[in-house]
Amino acid sequence: MKNKNSNLLAIEIGSTRVKVAIFDEIGNKIISDFCNLDSFKVVNRISEYDPCIWLESVSSTVKKVIEFGNIKNIDGICVCSCGPISIFLDEKLEPVRNAIVWLDSRAHEESAFIKSKTGKFIPENFPAPVTLWIKNHETEIFKKIRYVVQPLDYITSFLVGEPSLSYASNEFTAFPDNAWNGAELSKDLLPKKYKCGELVGYVSESASLKFGIQSGIPVFSGTGGADVLEAILGANCLEKDVILNKTGTSEGLEALSVEKPNDIRFFSVPHPFIDKLWHIGAVMSSSGKALEWFKNSFYGKCTIYKEIEFEASAVKAGSEGLIFLPYIDGERFPDFNPEACGIFYGISSRHTAKHFARAVMEGIGFALKQALEIFNSYGIYPKIMRVSGKPSYNNIWNKIKANILGMPVMTLAEHESELLGIAAIIASSLGIYENVAVASKKMFKEGKTFEPNLNDKDIYDKNFEVYKKLQKLVV
Repeated sequence: MKNKNSNLLAIEIGSTRVKVAIFDEIGNKIISDFCNLDSFKVVNRISEYDPCIWLESVSSTVKKVIEFGNIKNIDGICVCSCGPISIFLDEKLEPVRNAIVWLDSRAHEESAFIKSKTGKFIPENFPAPVTLWIKNHETEIFKKIRYVVQPLDYITSFLVGEPSLSYASNEFTAFPDNAWNGAELSKDLLPKKYKCGELVGYVSESASLKFGIQSGIPVFSGTGGADVLEAILGANCLEKDVILNKTGTSEGLEALSVEKPNDIRFFSVPHPFIDKLWHIGAVMSSSGKALEWFKNSFYGKCTIYKEIEFEASAVKAGSEGLIFLPYIDGERFPDFNPEACGIFYGISSRHTAKHFARAVMEGIGFALKQALEIFNSYGIYPKIMRVSGKPSYNNIWNKIKANILGMPVMTLAEHESELLGIAAIIASSLGIYENVAVASKKMFKEGKTFEPNLNDKDIYDKNFEVYKKLQKLVV
């Protein structure tokens, strides 16, 4: 290892927060801060966001981190973001309309058109069908588009003053060639591509002033809008025995497999960082978002999550038969259905708000168990689940997941594993470690482990069977 005492600036754009942190080369967090964002709204399958909010939120948060941390120098920068999210820029790299975010499902006809041309299903929230929708429905706006990018590329392009498009691998990208070709869109709409960890450029003078950092800092490419990869690196989930539960607004299980499952429900591609293994992902639409909806609707926006935790902890496992299906904004797994709706089932007069709070958490646990069962059917049997993201601070929820899955659940010393994963990319790109997998292993630190309570197994198994019967009705 070389380049000791490095300052690695990690920037993450999530669904509800912009997060910024500076790490050293062994994974110690020097300082961090965040900026809350308005939650994405879905109205009639449409979900949009103003990209300028991301730029202002990132620049102001970076300034605060630099100032409060009294940081004198930065050795490297990398940006990641959730996705897929499509941003449409003009020649000056300024947005020509709102971004279309991952909850949006308006481009279903365009998705079907691409499949008719290529034989491959491209989800309707990916950039190709979304851009084709703009072309078909907003002709004048489409004429103004020079580049299509994602949030991490928008910020990176602003930092260096040149347009860029990041990707993890030819298979792990939001801009696969077959999708763009099938949509019959010009590839001139796509900036120059940079593989994860490649040098994109250096901080420009104008970006230096806006972000409060020195010019000339190297800026490296992220993973292309798949923040799950940064989370995997930050959680060091690079072995078959370990599965990642990436939490946040949405929820996902990410695993490694020797074989590729022949199942379109999974996102399955050769692993970008580990040779001869497959990355297998199952992503559900609403988890943290479901708990946020419940809190705001039933307890009020001013209520803190700790209160909901306390309420849920007072209820016995199984919520006295109350079962929640978390499809409040459609669903992506096990079946892609933007019209799916949520359910509270088994309501009786004995149930209180506390029962509903616990049922929401258990419902997410059942969704994970269903995904894990499907993983098992393809020979994927992890021994431990590591959990990352804001909901991983919720110890009651972690215990519920461990008990429902019958598997140890480990939190991370750095709960926001995306940020640490970004730092690992920077450390590898600077040559501090020989590759990003080694950086992940060296910089990762364990948190607390929750062992399953087998006394709750029977009640959870019974409720899970009811959950699966209900699920067939709505997905």
